[in-house]
Amino acid sequence: MGGLLVPPLWGVLADVLRARLPLLRLACLASGLSVLLFLPRWRLAGWIGAWPCSPVFRSPIVALTDATAVDALGGRDLGFSHIRLWGSAGFAVAALGSDCSTRLTALRCWC
Repeated sequence: MGGLLVPPLWGVLADVLRARLPLLRLACLASGLSVLLFLPRWRLAGWIGAWPCSPVFRSPIVALTDATAVDALGGRDLGFSHIRLWGSAGFAVAALGSDCSTRLTALRCWC
């Protein structure tokens, strides 16, 4: 539900304040901090606090990132497709790299 209702509110706030990049930074920071509430140390109270906070701060990140990229391109429409293409390729390389590093680390720990 938060992923459906919250991003438009962030978009309106970003447009009214004309502050996409600062709000993007705030959303990333708050999203990262809210995930820390899921640590076992916080127990049930942390889960109850993180459950509504995490989606509220995580949901606008993609939309704000896309809007910031389009603003940075100016009037060059074709540039955004290249950004999406190389962003997807970079994500795939990072995912494969983290999988390989996790497997290598796990093997070293058990040997």
